[in-house]
Amino acid sequence: MHTFRTKVSGGGPLTSQMLQKAEEVVQQHAEKYIERAQDQIDALVEVVQEAEAETGDKAALFEKIFLQAHGIRGLGSTFGYTLVTNIAASLCNFVEAVDNYDEDVMEVLNAHVDALRGMIGNDVKGDGGLIGREILDGLMQAVAKNAPKPSEETAADTE
Repeated sequence: MHTFRTKVSGGGPLTSQMLQKAEEVVQQHAEKYIERAQDQIDALVEVVQEAEAETGDKAALFEKIFLQAHGIRGLGSTFGYTLVTNIAASLCNFVEAVDNYDEDVMEVLNAHVDALRGMIGNDVKGDGGLIGREILDGLMQAVAKNAPKPSEETAADTE
């Protein structure tokens, strides 16, 4: 924290002018966020489609899916898109957990992608309210249903 403060303030105290300038820079980037997020989602869609078409080992494609979702997750909250961040985080966690790439897994992936498209396409900021919570809850239920369960041996190790 002190390093950041030093970089922003040049070693002196933060002034209201510095904070205002920083806020202006964030606002300028926020205006471009939707366009950038849409590009990231388009890239995510492309990789998911590749994974759907792949008949062999999908592990490398799932790594790409994770990286795309991670990028989306990283910027959402910065610009006030908490629900986008939460959906992308759910997707990241799911992709990290799965080791079987069957139709059910692909369905969960596509549900996340559709939710992200909807949120960005409709410029849904914040947590999306009641509908946002319902969407996220539905995704979490799909993840819980389709993510691998810890084996009894693994569960015993954590006790």
